[in-house]
Amino acid sequence: HLVMQWPWVAAHARRFFSGLTVRARVNALLNALLFVFMTTAMASGIAISKYVLPRAGRSGDEFLKWHHIHDVSSNGLLFIVALHLALNWDLLLKAIDSVGRLAVRLFG
Repeated sequence: HLVMQWPWVAAHARRFFSGLTVRARVNALLNALLFVFMTTAMASGIAISKYVLPRAGRSGDEFLKWHHIHDVSSNGLLFIVALHLALNWDLLLKAIDSVGRLAVRLFG
């Protein structure tokens, strides 16, 4: 569906990203990558689980393939989270400071 409608998708993506700063564009890319890597890590984690989906009828090669996918997606996820935190460190510190000030006002 996306391939058939690619001109529309591309035009709207260009319009959406045209008014954003570089930081916002990088954040949008990191958020999309976080979604993809998290979804992959969760799906592969379920696929290799011995409790959720028993390995009945699956070969050892299939288990190893899913285990490799899980390793790669989990490590990629950690790297992307680190990049995301590094890019937004100033916002994180402001949020922590804001919560601290609120706690002081509320609890003295």
